[in-house]
Amino acid sequence: MKANLLINLGNAHYEHSILRAAGGLDWRSLVEQAKALFEEAGAAATDIQSALKGHPKADDMQDLVAETVESEDKKESGGMGEGVSSEEGPKGVPALAPRKKK
Repeated sequence: MKANLLINLGNAHYEHSILRAAGGLDWRSLVEQAKALFEEAGAAATDIQSALKGHPKADDMQDLVAETVESEDKKESGGMGEGVSSEEGPKGVPALAPRKKK
């Protein structure tokens, strides 16, 4: 429940930053807050990175995008991911076998 609330609040900050950027106002602090909320909620770094790349001012915040990737790389090299092979494949719904033609 807490993670959902953090994601929703992060989305509100993110959307507000888009409106402020369009109006020529300060928007960066809102994006930074949104990113922090997404991270606190446990969102995947690739999802955060995709959101940041989709922002109209993405070219002006390459440092935030790169920072997200670096923090994910650190997590994968140590900590919870230790001992797990990256060759295991993605988690989630298993791939289905191709359907046989009739």
